Amino acid sequence: MNLSRRRRTRRASAEPTSAVSIPARVMSSKLAIASEHARVRRRRKRLTAVGVMAAFLLSSFQAWGGASDVWRLDRNEDGIQVSSRLVEGSSVRAIRAEVDIKASFARTVALLLDASMRPRWDEICVEASVYAQVSDVEDLIYVHNALPWPVNDRDMVMRRTWAIAADGSSAQIRATAENGVLPKVAGRVRVDQADGVWTVVRTGESSVRVSTEIHVDPGGPVPAWLMNSLSVQGPYNALRNIRQLLESGDDSPGADQHARNRLQAMEGS
Repeated sequence: MNLSRRRRTRRASAEPTSAVSIPARVMSSKLAIASEHARVRRRRKRLTAVGVMAAFLLSSFQAWGGASDVWRLDRNEDGIQVSSRLVEGSSVRAIRAEVDIKASFARTVALLLDASMRPRWDEICVEASVYAQVSDVEDLIYVHNALPWPVNDRDMVMRRTWAIAADGSSAQIRATAENGVLPKVAGRVRVDQADGVWTVVRTGESSVRVSTEIHVDPGGPVPAWLMNSLSVQGPYNALRNIRQLLESGDDSPGADQHARNRLQAMEGS
């Protein structure tokens, strides 16, 4: 194989393919097509009805980085995986993290929806509360995150919406920064660009897989060491703490009465 052919091969292998649209350079190779078809068949066999829904729920966030970007595994420890990828037009990478937990589906969803419990698992969060209950599946929450000196604290108002599959196999909680709801607080930087999704998939009678995908612009200069800690260590610690709360039984609903009601409704269904 000559030099120019090797370069073409490397460029082709660096460009991701999909079952829907295969790049022209890959289509020229029958071997590549056969390999791609085999991969798709294997993937389809692995996807259960639950997996299909989870993949669909996460697909709404593909616009962050564009279909051509790939996830980079940044940490894989103690059963928790944290990955990141570039986001077009942003200097901040999107983060994805997941963990398997031995806990019921209802308790897991209730914990994530209970804003008052957030400081128990989000280590930089010092205050979180429901500002307004919009409907049975939508609310506005206020979150105050404390950052180390000399960086100013951050706060934000998040609009959350959630949905639970009819068969109880999975749930999605999506949160997006909402601007103009509350006056800014002196000494705190208001974050106005943030998106996140939590997905809970039932994997057994008393087991779930919890994953989150987030992209947050801190709204001002943040030291590289702190940004790295927030982007990788933060999600890792959050999932570790969520698992610890659920598996130890220390996840009783906090002050959020709506979370209590949701837990009772799910446990009674």
